[in-house]
Amino acid sequence: MHTRLLSLVCLISFGLLAACEPANRPEAVVSVPAAEAPGGTSPEAPADKPMSAKAQATLTELLAVADRRSIRRLAAFARSQEGFRSNVGTQDPYEHWYLLKRAGTDVGRELQEVATYPYARRDLGDVTFYIWPYLAARTSEELQDDRLSFKERADLRALVGEEGLRRISEGEPYPGFRFAIRDDGIWAYFVNNG
Repeated sequence: MHTRLLSLVCLISFGLLAACEPANRPEAVVSVPAAEAPGGTSPEAPADKPMSAKAQATLTELLAVADRRSIRRLAAFARSQEGFRSNVGTQDPYEHWYLLKRAGTDVGRELQEVATYPYARRDLGDVTFYIWPYLAARTSEELQDDRLSFKERADLRALVGEEGLRRISEGEPYPGFRFAIRDDGIWAYFVNNG
């Protein structure tokens, strides 16, 4: 809820500056330094290396399921993904997401919100992961205020709020919702450290 309010304030305050407007195109790519992926590589992600067709198809299906606002359907989709992980490890995520719903968090809406930001691309061995939002693929050091552009700071504040910024400044990793899809089309995880 605070994310949408911040976005609205940002747009009103600064007009339609691209620096404040979240990217709505999942195909936007941000490269991830190899240091963040032990044993992996993170090549530059030029515009001519778009998301794989299988990953794009999974993203489209995932967002359609999330749009239905049904935790049961989202959990069923997660169960259909080989090796899917959530905050509850390999256990069925339904119970965890149901508890979040009872506490006032719409998991489907959170997933859709995160998907409006660009993704980061990370190669681990021969598997490429597309990670939303792009800031979730960075280390806590790389998320420090002095290492971010104006747009990145605005995005980070919108995604994790003041409490999340405080936690990052104390050295914690990205504390918000994030998800990843592999290049073979497998939805790998959807977690939240909030």
